[in-house]
Amino acid sequence: MSYNYSIIIPHKNSPDLLARCLKSIPERDDVQVIIVDDNSSLDKVDFTNFPGLKRKNTICIFDKSGKGAGHARNVGLEKAEAKWLVFSDCDDFFTNDFSSILDDNVNSVYELTYYDIESVYSDTLEPCNRSDNYKEKLYKAIDNVDMDLLRYKMTTPWGKIILHSFVKENGFRFDETPVSNDAWFSFLVGHNAKNVNAIKKSLYVVTENRTSLMHQNSKINLWCRLEVAARINDNLIQYKKTQYHINLFAYEYYFIHLGLGVIIKSIAYSVKHTPAKYILSDLWKCFVTVMIPSKRKLG
Repeated sequence: MSYNYSIIIPHKNSPDLLARCLKSIPERDDVQVIIVDDNSSLDKVDFTNFPGLKRKNTICIFDKSGKGAGHARNVGLEKAEAKWLVFSDCDDFFTNDFSSILDDNVNSVYELTYYDIESVYSDTLEPCNRSDNYKEKLYKAIDNVDMDLLRYKMTTPWGKIILHSFVKENGFRFDETPVSNDAWFSFLVGHNAKNVNAIKKSLYVVTENRTSLMHQNSKINLWCRLEVAARINDNLIQYKKTQYHINLFAYEYYFIHLGLGVIIKSIAYSVKHTPAKYILSDLWKCFVTVMIPSKRKLG
């Protein structure tokens, strides 16, 4: 079977949401779907009726290593057979324009194309503001013809169509970390793609759960997020693209509950990995916005 698209979906303990995601994917002869279950619990998932088992051109992989979404995506990459790669989280889904976008992209000359996204609350499907920051960057990049804004600031794998051979030849893989496992992959893909495009057409719907925090704020997870962001900053300094750096001091709000010693250590670490000319302005921005809940965004 020759496929044009491989859609890779990591899954854990959310079969109903996965079923919703699959429903948004057209069952086409040229579309391969790869679901990688990340050691879901028996009390939450009925594996005999697992979503996708009876679906056309769909592979269900039950990985028992429990290494997280990054590992699951890497397992999916090994099974991908198509010309193009598309990524989705299991609790999100694709827009009604998805099938026509696939048709339009199939003969694209671009290695990487960014698309618009929408956002809704997962339970009611009412619009929410989770996609606002993404939209702002996408439209600004298109209007100003600044693809670097997307290359270096769009650090999620979804909302994009990526040439598979480009990923394979460069050996790009996801970090297998507890959190922020997709940022480095997205950064590498953005930086190394020679031909990049962006389109103001919505491909994807990212969801938000009202009853849970988007970010898990344990010490291990916070340091993981900070270290991944610092690695990106270090490379932006090397590439002389510091205008796209991440404000690491924005993480300080989330370190507050861990005590003064951890806060001092994280500030020192952030200073070390922030371009020198931005240290004072980043600190000021953090101070000004830290009391505004809507501004408390990691990365």
